[in-house]
Amino acid sequence: MKCLRSAFSVDILKGTEASTEAEDFAGRFVHGRMNRPSLDQRGKVMRISSLAHLFLLLYLSFFLACGSDETLQEEASDTSLRTVSATIVGTIANGGAAAQGIFQPADAHCPEVIVMLNGSPADIIFDEDCAFLITDVEPSETVVLRIELPDQGISGTIELEDVVEGELIEILVEVGFNSLAIAVVRREEPEPADGLPEVITENKVTIFLPTGVYERNLTVDGNKFTLVGEAGSSCDEDDLEDWTVIQGEVVINKNKATFRNIAFEGPVEVRGNNAQFIHCCFDGILILFGNNTDIDD
Repeated sequence: MKCLRSAFSVDILKGTEASTEAEDFAGRFVHGRMNRPSLDQRGKVMRISSLAHLFLLLYLSFFLACGSDETLQEEASDTSLRTVSATIVGTIANGGAAAQGIFQPADAHCPEVIVMLNGSPADIIFDEDCAFLITDVEPSETVVLRIELPDQGISGTIELEDVVEGELIEILVEVGFNSLAIAVVRREEPEPADGLPEVITENKVTIFLPTGVYERNLTVDGNKFTLVGEAGSSCDEDDLEDWTVIQGEVVINKNKATFRNIAFEGPVEVRGNNAQFIHCCFDGILILFGNNTDIDD
């Protein structure tokens, strides 16, 4: 493959509405810096409306563009699902008098939450809306999840049966009067894939891609698509050989797409709403048209 690797990392730039298609496109792209991000860095939302940035975008695209090779080969190791931990995404319901005061503004702090998995403490990561992420959930026939809000003096427990490798589990934590209830909203179990598909048209498709380099473009035309890969220790170029790497263009047209452990070397365009990127690296441009896109460490 003949391709010029970009040395840029990403900042998120989301522009205002423009009167022409060119201005609209130029106003919503991710501009690169000369430093790759570590896994704990995020993009910063900025606004651009000048048509001149379109030329800058074209300039960046030159560095991201690959040669005209017509044969697309997937350089993946194998399609067997290796040991990949499951992930739990939790949302705390802010309803009723008992829940008032739990949530703080996004620029303040999130409530203290203590999570136990099978009796052992688990680390959690909050996003700006105080939804939380639990990674490194070991596959097991039974996972006992206990969540405590110590400031409110309440806790709740749920048993998750048959948790498998790479699974994505969404839960809702409902705060009531002197009580806390945990409900499972969604569970997605990834299926090993022979390679990166070019188009996803069905809803609720969940696939696993092992470590490797995937050159194809990907278009997501189905809701609740989930792609789970394998991750290296950092986004540094030397560690990319341990990642699931997508070099082609990724376009997300539908809602609630989730990507975990993916290194994106090509451009990513998000037109749907509520997309989520968990433990991902970006080496291209990230164009945001949809709402509520989360980029979690």
